[in-house]
Amino acid sequence: MDVAAQQCALEAAQQKFYASFKAANVKPDNMSALAWDPANLVIAALRKLGTKATAKEIKDFIDSQTSFPGINGIYDFTKDPQRGLDVQGAVVTLWSPAKQTWEMVSKPTGIPLGQ
Repeated sequence: MDVAAQQCALEAAQQKFYASFKAANVKPDNMSALAWDPANLVIAALRKLGTKATAKEIKDFIDSQTSFPGINGIYDFTKDPQRGLDVQGAVVTLWSPAKQTWEMVSKPTGIPLGQ
């Protein structure tokens, strides 16, 4: 997945995150953000493998992900086992007091938006 596609996938994941919390009339916080991507990885595994999947099957599914778009970056568990993210897939966000939300201020790898 190229950088432009990663940015689009990342933005889509973040929009879904915020829309889900808005629909529930709940303001997301840091803990919400930390739990969101792992939960979505498990959901993706269960959608692919079915609800009778074993823990090993779910772990193997997650370990095989190479371009999973999350709100915290693009996960690649073959490159970064157990974490999925490194500086190449991470983005920088900044808290906007006016909007009361986090705003993405970089592309993946920390390159400022607009460059």
